[in-house]
Amino acid sequence: MTERWRIREGWGVLFLSLGIAMITGFAVAGAGWTGGLDLIPIVCLGAFIIGLMVAKSLLPGWLAHLFSMVIGFGFSFRLVATLFPPPYTWEFSWAWLWWYIYEWIVALFSGGTSHNNLIFVLQMAFIVWGITYLSMWFIFRTHRVWLAIVPSGALLLVNLTYAPNDITFYLLIYLALTLLLVIRFNFFTQSQIWRREGVHFNAEEVGFDFLRAGAAFALVILTFAWITPGVVAAQSTEIFETLRAPWHDLQAEWNRLFASLNYRPTAGVDFYGKSLELGGPRQLAKVPLLEVEAPATARYWRAVVFDKFTGRGWENSDDYFVRFGADNDALPMITYQGRLMITQTVTLLGPSMSILPMAAQPVWVDRPSRASLKYVSVPSDQATGRLDETQSSLRVGTISYARSRVPLDAGDSYIATSVLSRVPERLLRRAGANYPAWIIERYLELPDSVPERVEQLAQEIAAPHDNAYDRATAIEQFLRSEITYNEKIDAPPPDRDPVDYILFDLKEGYCDYYATSMVVMLRSVGIPSRVVSGYAQGQYDPDRQAYVVLLQDAHTWVEAFFPRFGWIEFEPTAAQPVIVRPPDLQGTTSSGPDQNAESPADSDPRDRMDDLEDIELPPETGDGAPSLWSRLGPAKPGSWILGSLVLLILAAITVWTMQNRRLARLSNVGAIYHNMLRLASWAGALTRPSYTPHEHASALGRVVPEGERPAQRIAGLYTRERYGHKPAGEEEQTIAIQAWQDLRPKLVRQTILRHFTRRDDE
Repeated sequence: MTERWRIREGWGVLFLSLGIAMITGFAVAGAGWTGGLDLIPIVCLGAFIIGLMVAKSLLPGWLAHLFSMVIGFGFSFRLVATLFPPPYTWEFSWAWLWWYIYEWIVALFSGGTSHNNLIFVLQMAFIVWGITYLSMWFIFRTHRVWLAIVPSGALLLVNLTYAPNDITFYLLIYLALTLLLVIRFNFFTQSQIWRREGVHFNAEEVGFDFLRAGAAFALVILTFAWITPGVVAAQSTEIFETLRAPWHDLQAEWNRLFASLNYRPTAGVDFYGKSLELGGPRQLAKVPLLEVEAPATARYWRAVVFDKFTGRGWENSDDYFVRFGADNDALPMITYQGRLMITQTVTLLGPSMSILPMAAQPVWVDRPSRASLKYVSVPSDQATGRLDETQSSLRVGTISYARSRVPLDAGDSYIATSVLSRVPERLLRRAGANYPAWIIERYLELPDSVPERVEQLAQEIAAPHDNAYDRATAIEQFLRSEITYNEKIDAPPPDRDPVDYILFDLKEGYCDYYATSMVVMLRSVGIPSRVVSGYAQGQYDPDRQAYVVLLQDAHTWVEAFFPRFGWIEFEPTAAQPVIVRPPDLQGTTSSGPDQNAESPADSDPRDRMDDLEDIELPPETGDGAPSLWSRLGPAKPGSWILGSLVLLILAAITVWTMQNRRLARLSNVGAIYHNMLRLASWAGALTRPSYTPHEHASALGRVVPEGERPAQRIAGLYTRERYGHKPAGEEEQTIAIQAWQDLRPKLVRQTILRHFTRRDDE
């Protein structure tokens, strides 16, 4: 037992492994994602101890990994439960943490947003536990040092790239320790070979020389890496072009599931995702992002539309993704009145992006893109698009989010076509309240957490007016006059509704809070509305003959729905100029792609206001494909298990087929020889690529003495065939088959015994 627990890899390997584990924990704790991460180094220490004990134990791999997962989750769960405030007992903390896990899983599969940072701390603790445990397993059980250091290195790189705090210092220490570990472990591996070959050497002296040379080598490598230019240019290679768009999608999913974390401020436009968190102060630099050639009638450059208010932020619940733009067919659209079709040319001035800001409602873009939308059915005379003779209605959708399939770099441009509303105030006042059913179901919804006094305030402001437009304008003006613009406000307290807090207590905020307050108040008085994020118009540059949009122009505004006229923009933010409506309908068309359509100015718009039918949501079939999470969300646990088993079976069949195809190209003797080498390695035979077939058989005989004779017989036949160029005859193949039938059970038995009764000298 004492011999088993001896650290034969050396105390240097042990202490370097401990240093790597702890520096990883301290780096994650110091990244600044959220509070509570101080417990991560404790998790790393626990995983190091358990991992070392398991690696030195007699447990087989599958049982060891299962044991570690159970211990790791229980240990992480217990530590995170201590983060609840003192009034919570252990029983309450345990129950609430399980409830938080359930809520996070629901958000994962339903497309919702999670704001609970305790789940992030728990998941990070479990991830760090798994990485540290596997590092110990790879170092002290399988002796694969590179597999031990790559996962933790990847974790540090992710934190270095996205975490709010700079952890470069931790990364440098980590790199130095890993280089020393690789060098020290290579010395251990080489010393094993020297001892087996009978080479005499002074282990302490040579080990010290290795470590000293390794430290110098590590210093040189780190210095060279520090002064060498970065690999940013590599992002232009084809492989990066292929991976960047999926990576942006993954970032959006991450932001949705961990919406309340602290993130590093970004200078790009891709920080817009499918969720909007009402957080604390924002800092936006005067960095040029876009150059837009467009008419002055385009006031905003829309990035994403949000329809669902969670009580702490906004979500985009559109669950279809379709191909959009370039050579793809134009999407069918509802033909709202008072629309003007414009073209804009957008040139990227800043860093890489994939999201495509466009004016108002986009119709087309010249780049292959993916658009997010939700389909509804409308009568064929109220929409544009391809219509069969048998169809009486069209499935249409309003694009709420569009990304280029290949991200753009600085200097790249795209051309987009959009339709803008040019409806005068007098017609908006006559729009009425005959809202379609799909508008009512989606754009009047509010969470139960909205306080009653917020709704009462909205009703008091709207009461003097008899139409939706004047009510919306009154609420807009109230916010512009009563709320002071301030980008430095702290996030609302966790136990307070953000709209109630802004309206009645703080009375300060920036555009996210202005827009949220207005939409909540509009919905409280029965006006369908939504929040839109993107960029304000920017400053017009006469030399460029275009608008220059800065990062500082990132903005959030409001759109309210009016029957027959669609979505109309409102500007409640005091720091932005008010919207001036056109005096009358001039130069506008319906929102279809036919620019020669009759202009509303040519006739009385009231004569063309046909009531929209109540619209029911269609079944999820047709041209669009539902998003990944909408397809996985309804799946039952049994479906997940069955699907996982099917994938495992397919993977096993694939590996088995590839292996058999390789052996099929060999002769019978060659296939038997290669199978013998594979089983010998599983049984613990130490071989080298330079060994001859007979030396391989001798190495096998050292772990299975009774199998050396048949192994030598197989090796001799293989040597004659492979190097003597004499194909084995029928009699020799029979001898090889009999030898293999004699040898194989011995190797299988030794393989099983090895995993349950490992010897340190194997």
